[in-house]
Amino acid sequence: MSFNYLLPVLALLSACASPPSSTALQWQSAPPMQFARAAHAVAADDSGIYVLGGTGVGGKPVLEVEHFDGRQWRVISQLPAGGLNAPTAVMHDGQLWLIGGFFTDSNIPGAQVWRFDPQIRRWQQETPLPAPRGGHASAIYQGRLHVFGGGNDERTLAPRVKIVVASSDLEF
Repeated sequence: MSFNYLLPVLALLSACASPPSSTALQWQSAPPMQFARAAHAVAADDSGIYVLGGTGVGGKPVLEVEHFDGRQWRVISQLPAGGLNAPTAVMHDGQLWLIGGFFTDSNIPGAQVWRFDPQIRRWQQETPLPAPRGGHASAIYQGRLHVFGGGNDERTLAPRVKIVVASSDLEF
């Protein structure tokens, strides 16, 4: 039995199932932030992208919190307690969480956790991390804030995952 008639059909199905070519994925320019920065944190939700902390031009800390709505950047707040390098940020239920980081005036890591409500533009200090850290990563998983790796004022922390579930205040 010959299945030669299936070859054109299989070729068509194969072409439809192929991933898009790299030419379909192209970078596009977007408006620049109002404040150039490095070593900053970024978080996003359906309203846009939030950028916090970092070091700006001339090594000065960037205190402005910026929000990009897909068209333009706006300053929506200031950091609540001075400059930070290498903090992390996550969004959960419309709240922006700012976690740890190195204080820009001393390069000493902090254990602070702040929550920002973009609707009323107010910061609230939350339960601190069990130990200071900067240059770490964070994520919300199963309703809890998880913090991974980073460094303290002595060394880079062990490569194993450090999960912070310090109190019910950090459970969502």
